[in-house]
Amino acid sequence: MSTTTPLDIKIIGGGIAGLSAALALLAIPNTHSLPYKITILESAPSLSEFGAGIQLFANATRIIHVLGLEKEFSEVANKPRIMEVRRYADDRVIGEIQHNPESEWLYGYPHWQVYRPDFQRLLAEAVERKQAQGADVKILFNQRVQHVDHATGTITFQDGRTSPADLVIAADGLRGKIRETIPGNEGTKARPFQEQCFRAIIPKEKMDQHPETRELMRAGGLNMVWCGPGMAMLGYPVNAGNLYSIVLAVPRPAEEELLGKWSQPGDPAEGAELLKPFNERCRKLWSLVTECNKWTLGDLPPLKTFASESGRLCVIGDAAHAILPHSGQGGAQALEDSASLATLLSTLPSPTHLPQTLSTWNTLRQTRLKGIRRYASGNQQFLTMPDGPEQVKRDELWGAMTRAWKKELEELGEEGVKAKEKPRAEAESEDMRGPGTRMWVFGYDAFGEAERAVAAA
Repeated sequence: MSTTTPLDIKIIGGGIAGLSAALALLAIPNTHSLPYKITILESAPSLSEFGAGIQLFANATRIIHVLGLEKEFSEVANKPRIMEVRRYADDRVIGEIQHNPESEWLYGYPHWQVYRPDFQRLLAEAVERKQAQGADVKILFNQRVQHVDHATGTITFQDGRTSPADLVIAADGLRGKIRETIPGNEGTKARPFQEQCFRAIIPKEKMDQHPETRELMRAGGLNMVWCGPGMAMLGYPVNAGNLYSIVLAVPRPAEEELLGKWSQPGDPAEGAELLKPFNERCRKLWSLVTECNKWTLGDLPPLKTFASESGRLCVIGDAAHAILPHSGQGGAQALEDSASLATLLSTLPSPTHLPQTLSTWNTLRQTRLKGIRRYASGNQQFLTMPDGPEQVKRDELWGAMTRAWKKELEELGEEGVKAKEKPRAEAESEDMRGPGTRMWVFGYDAFGEAERAVAAA
């Protein structure tokens, strides 16, 4: 056992970003035998994630596999074969997007859909197992942080207590305040988007009430998106097929008080009214909703930096780079933050090297997020086009892409497709849905890229 004084790491927030950061640190031991003392400071009295679904593409599931949680997640995740893209008015299939097993063929890892409470629970249970096995990690509740000194890492709580740390990782979410304590980030506020989302969860037994909705649960469940003018409806199973998650994205003036508040009650009747132009299946699906939540979508403007010059404070997840949810990359980017930070810290010989290490990490993540923002913005516009020539062109593109992959699979077979040369990752591609862009987004190896950043530095 090393007699070196442990690196005191305090993580603010016990959500997906905070818990994954702790697990990544524990999964990648320090090459200089520098031990970690990890404390997760959660403001709530217990862990409670909002009950909705989350998309995990291959860049995220790769990290879950490395963390050793493949088995646990496989037991609760939905593993969609395709996503059907349909026209809002007549339910006509416009295109089909491959998910599994093609995700593994192309990117090396599967595509999953997970219930957010399951996600948080599995991460928390993994932290507890690590603690039981002797790791110096713990979760403390009712810990309301007021301020962090960016130069020293000293934490001040709302009740006046203070606590030192070698490194503070702020994972306090979209509405978090700690990012503003880093010079250059002052006044950085979440900005509302002119769109709201209604979210609902329907139990499987309710889905069996109508033939049109029962079909959505067959063969492990169908992953659907109905594209309409200015709005879209997304649906997919979660919780091992026991629940069906619905997202209804609707255009409307921003309500800033709802920004970042996931659990505000919504009115199902309001959603039903908005869905009147949609087809019968969509309307019947929503008729099964007895309660829903809504929130105003929003994001953060790009921060000047994710880390203080001292290397004593950094921000991860939505606290650092909340993006619009249309790309399904919010959770994935939190996981990437954690994986890359843990990889860089694993090479840290002593706390005196924190400034250089965190500077390298900041450059790596700023570069990545610049491209992810472009991808998220492009997806939002693509899904909600108004009826007209551009929408027709989009539908034709989806149809052509679907015919192409089906023809290739028919001609080459599974082994032939798997043996094909993989697309080259293209971060700056103008085609936001092209194979090069998708390879850059979904084929990304956060651990490997961090190792290359270490070598370059």
